[in-house]
Amino acid sequence: MESISHLSEEVDAVLAEAPDLQDIFAPLLLAQSSTEQIEKCDRQLLAAAKGDQTVRRMMTVPGIGPLPALSFVVTIDDPTRFRHSADVVPTRPNTKTLSTR
Repeated sequence: MESISHLSEEVDAVLAEAPDLQDIFAPLLLAQSSTEQIEKCDRQLLAAAKGDQTVRRMMTVPGIGPLPALSFVVTIDDPTRFRHSADVVPTRPNTKTLSTR
């Protein structure tokens, strides 16, 4: 992570002249590192989504991004195990439609 090391070097330079700022900069560096890790995970998630035709098709639905599309495809696995599309609903936890069955 090149940018975090560059930021760390800049912070180290500042702290060399003002060590009393350590308590301020430590959480900022941690937040920067966490943000970069999240961005890396997002890129990996998007790459996995783009690698699956079914997931890509689901992502054409407005409001459906890589995470819900991948989650659904992984949960359903083999769609031929369902006789009717309505049979899919009970496999999804926390779905409001469950109470209507």
